[in-house]
Amino acid sequence: MQIFTSNDARLLDTVEFLLEKCFVDDGFFQDMIHSGINPYLTLHVAQVLLRNSDSRYLKLMKKVVNLASPTGQWPEAIHPRTLGGCMGDGQHAWAATEWVTMIRNCFVREEGDDLILCAGIPAEWLKHSENINFGPALTSFGDIKIDIRQTNNKIAVKWESNFHKTPKNIEVCLLEHSPVITNSNSTYVEFTKVINEA
Repeated sequence: MQIFTSNDARLLDTVEFLLEKCFVDDGFFQDMIHSGINPYLTLHVAQVLLRNSDSRYLKLMKKVVNLASPTGQWPEAIHPRTLGGCMGDGQHAWAATEWVTMIRNCFVREEGDDLILCAGIPAEWLKHSENINFGPALTSFGDIKIDIRQTNNKIAVKWESNFHKTPKNIEVCLLEHSPVITNSNSTYVEFTKVINEA
């Protein structure tokens, strides 16, 4: 709900406590009533980390992906040993909604009067695809469609928008790169690929 800023100490301290005391194998374990790993609550924590540019969000996302059923659904609570459902809905709509929200926030999210693009795109997504498209998606400013294209040494982020309200800034972020802040008249940012020798 973004009631607090992304770097609010109360929010971040709570997340650190939860990560230290309430996680089992990178999933939030609710030991009251549910007695299982909750995909949707794991994604809540992941989104707090994403908003704060903390790369640990990706580990939590991957955990939730690995907990999905063959039909791409999640039970409300998952037994940490059997990895099957142990409480609540078998196909939990809240978990599915949180997944859609998480993916949306990886591509585009609002922060006050600003629009943040591509801050949650994992580097591995860029390794496996030359082009990534997202949208059109609704934001509080209007619709946006994002296109990420790669050449041998460049990554271009382009967007088309139909804004009814102008964002103060558009911040384009990719992991391993410094953010580029631009205004609403821009529709294109280019990054030089980071080459890892490992």
